[in-house]
Amino acid sequence: TGERDPISVLDRQARAQLGVSFEAYYRTTLTPDRAVSVSVLPDGTAPPTTAPLDEPGAWIPVVATLGAAAPGAAEVLEVVEPAAFDRAFRTRLANGLQVVVMPHGELPIVEARLLVDADPGEGRGGDLVPVVALALSKKAWTLAESYGCAQSPALVWREKVSFRERGPTARLPEMLDRLACWTRRSLDGDRVDHLREAAGKAGPSAGLSPSATAWAALRSAIYSPDGELLEGARLHAVQPSSAERWLREQLRPERSLLVLAGKVSPTPELLAQLERRFAAWKAFGPAPREHAPPALPARRRVVLVDVPGAERVTLGVAARLPRRAEADEAATLALAQVLSLRLRAAAGPASDVFMNVGGLAHAPFLSAWATVSAKHAPNAITAALDSLREVSAEPLGSVDANLVRWLVARWQSFRFDTVGGRSEGVEQLFFADLPLDAWERLPASIAALTPERIRAAAQATAVGREVVVVQGDAATLAPALRDAGLSPEVLPAPQPAR
Repeated sequence: TGERDPISVLDRQARAQLGVSFEAYYRTTLTPDRAVSVSVLPDGTAPPTTAPLDEPGAWIPVVATLGAAAPGAAEVLEVVEPAAFDRAFRTRLANGLQVVVMPHGELPIVEARLLVDADPGEGRGGDLVPVVALALSKKAWTLAESYGCAQSPALVWREKVSFRERGPTARLPEMLDRLACWTRRSLDGDRVDHLREAAGKAGPSAGLSPSATAWAALRSAIYSPDGELLEGARLHAVQPSSAERWLREQLRPERSLLVLAGKVSPTPELLAQLERRFAAWKAFGPAPREHAPPALPARRRVVLVDVPGAERVTLGVAARLPRRAEADEAATLALAQVLSLRLRAAAGPASDVFMNVGGLAHAPFLSAWATVSAKHAPNAITAALDSLREVSAEPLGSVDANLVRWLVARWQSFRFDTVGGRSEGVEQLFFADLPLDAWERLPASIAALTPERIRAAAQATAVGREVVVVQGDAATLAPALRDAGLSPEVLPAPQPAR
């Protein structure tokens, strides 16, 4: 950067670019004709082979070879180490706020997350109440210039709220100030009315990219199966009084946790700073009730977000899982790898495939995502849906199970390597009501994975009630999906915000 403090410069540049969408660039530039896929196998005598990157099935021989060569349980235990979260410093402030300090790494970087376990609002549109209340909090607007409250990203999963800051360790006091701003409750009711009017004029998907529209539709379909797919359509039901009551009663210190990870130590000076910054945060109103899982989707649902002229298709297949505290974590991760492998085999090696286990802790979901050529999209979706049904009906073969176990082990071995990864791990445990040592036995659980455990994890998913979201040219893709037995609900192309 040419400056003496490159970390601070990088932090500023990252903030400036967070609002920039590179989606159009990805669609036009990251194409199969520019890509080369290389697989290096442990057998040095095997002859090299080539296959077209966009040919479905080209990946299957490679997967079979990898499965036969995958290491066994003993090697898994060598690769996967315990997370060691139980070694973190833990305390509670006078107001009940839990604090976890997790020193990690040598770079002068720290990540701070303020996690709040709250309740959603009630009635139609209630799941949007936290979003509206936080976005339009009067303090977030009026104190933005002096405290930077509006610059602290807030990720809201219905009732789960994560306020996040990341930067150089020397700027930790500023980051804590911005996080503490969110605990000073206030709301401008006029802004709620203004937001509803603007959403009504612009349309439910105005200002959203195709990916953001697809994600909003997925979240609505999997958690609000009887509601409208796009949040903007439900925004009219949000009342200022509901948002104000949520803001006053649901941000509670005794239901919250502050995690600091990175180049940071739990010194007496730091703990004194935390007491001063958060001392004014008190609980108001009755304690939040126990969370009831949202209703399961009544049926399989396929949603197509129109992207006129798109040659590549991005698709996601998601299925609800049981509560994380009650689930077999290793087997669930293995099931995600199975879904990813089947999706890649059907979509071709050029497909960009990734999997995720996330969502609400008391109603998580498994999802697999791929970017494929439009002609392969229907078969890829069908293969992903069939894989869940087949694995729930019949255990994997030993070769496939061996490969899946090794893939889980490799992924787990890097899962908590970074400051962000360790913060994310603590967040997942907190929202799942699990203790910090809950995953210390995960290496042994992964090493002991069996086809029967993976099958049980598949049987615990909502098979037949999956949610599929597709981004592509509806003019050509909708008929192809119908021919494949998938009846899509078509959402119009997102319009730019005005």
